Amino acid sequence: DLPCLGPTEGTQPHPFRYTRSTLVCAQWEIADALRAKYGVEVDCRADPIEGYLSSFGVVAQFARGLAARHASGDSLRVLLVANPDHAPRCSKILLSMFPHATVICATDHIRVPWTQFSCNAEGYDPQSSQFWTTDRKHFVRWELYRARPEFVQEGWFAV
Repeated sequence: DLPCLGPTEGTQPHPFRYTRSTLVCAQWEIADALRAKYGVEVDCRADPIEGYLSSFGVVAQFARGLAARHASGDSLRVLLVANPDHAPRCSKILLSMFPHATVICATDHIRVPWTQFSCNAEGYDPQSSQFWTTDRKHFVRWELYRARPEFVQEGWFAV
């Protein structure tokens, strides 16, 4: 089991039974903290390109790593460690690329100690270069009114 992640209220501890056959995907800051603090190696990481990384950019990097590590014909299990507001979108994009995969959003089952990853308790980086990702209030407003209201309606993002 991942040593840094504990069960959330109302969930079973690690109900998905993480094993090394489950490929772990995370953005660079989470991947670096998992390695440095807990010795957990992430299988697929997304690094920023020129300071900005879109959802599609994150998933495209994950997809390249998954394709390189996944033998065709094997079942693909992915543990996605991401902000709870960002994870559903990343999960849906991953499933569009790997339709037979099982994508497990870590925050659906376990409590991620975001403050250990230089984020606030809700998983937002107050120092982010994108103002809408500095806290949940800004993110929700951005998603609902500016960026992707259709994603909210289609369930890509939960308010």
